[in-house]
Amino acid sequence: MGMKGNEPFGGSRAAAEATCPLKLAMEIAGGKWKSSIVCLLSDGTPRRFSEIRRVMPVVTNTMLSQSLKELESGHIIERIQYNEMPVRVEYRITQDGKELQEALDRLNRWSRAYMEKHPECGTPLCGECSFGKKEEKGTAK
Repeated sequence: MGMKGNEPFGGSRAAAEATCPLKLAMEIAGGKWKSSIVCLLSDGTPRRFSEIRRVMPVVTNTMLSQSLKELESGHIIERIQYNEMPVRVEYRITQDGKELQEALDRLNRWSRAYMEKHPECGTPLCGECSFGKKEEKGTAK
């Protein structure tokens, strides 16, 4: 999955689903690792693949690479390649990505409140992303 050219996700299924804004949002932001990547890059600091990988040690290189490509094709992050030897590549959040981060922050707050009302769902702060850390520091919106 991913965006190809100007056509979101490059397929007829995607074209049909793209008419639903929520389905499109879930296609762009959904997946196990994308929200963590967006959260990590949300401070505006460009990061190299290896830096992102160190913060997310459980993700495989293949899954991280695929998630980065999908976020890039969705205009959520940008890939910056420097013409040096060896080649250096960094990833940085875009304006669309910052807006997505704001929506993810709101979704995180909703989910935490839901978990408090429904303890059978588990305990907040799974430790797999930075959302909880941001809230603990008082920087969540």
